[in-house]
Amino acid sequence: MRKIIESTFAAVPGAATRTRVLILFSLLICLFIAVSGLNAQAKSEEYQLVKAYSLPDTAVAWSELSETKPQPGAASSLMSYRGALFSGISYERYKNKSLSRVQTYKNGILDGPSYVWYPDGAPQMYVNYKQGALSGRFMGWYMHGGILYDMVINSAGYAGDYIEDGRSADTAGGDEDGEGDAQVNDKE
Repeated sequence: MRKIIESTFAAVPGAATRTRVLILFSLLICLFIAVSGLNAQAKSEEYQLVKAYSLPDTAVAWSELSETKPQPGAASSLMSYRGALFSGISYERYKNKSLSRVQTYKNGILDGPSYVWYPDGAPQMYVNYKQGALSGRFMGWYMHGGILYDMVINSAGYAGDYIEDGRSADTAGGDEDGEGDAQVNDKE
């Protein structure tokens, strides 16, 4: 490897200039290695858990559920299975048989984790519902596994970005202009 690098830079005139170019080239290689490590780091523990998700035997295909249109004033429709409000896990698959999405229901309403995958099986999104409303951590990934978004949602809406250093969105400070992570408004 050293001979390849030295022969590549032999055309650069002057020993001092060659040394500078060699150092710069070495730094660029180190930077490339560091960035490659970041990509591996971007595949978070959550990403790995969603990628390894195993559909339980009791899960019901989405196509077997029926939707009841919402009553006036109701937030969302209800899902039923064989004439009763559905409680459990439903799923959909792509044509290639890989999972497309998995959703958890309680008494016909989204309640629990929901997952979405890309057609190649890579995780696309994780979100949690509580009584039909988004609640808790909301994560999305690019196809290569890098984090697209990682935030906290509560009954008031967007509560802030998820901060992995041990602070929650409600203890994270902003700058003096008031910008930064939003306060968590949900007092459950």
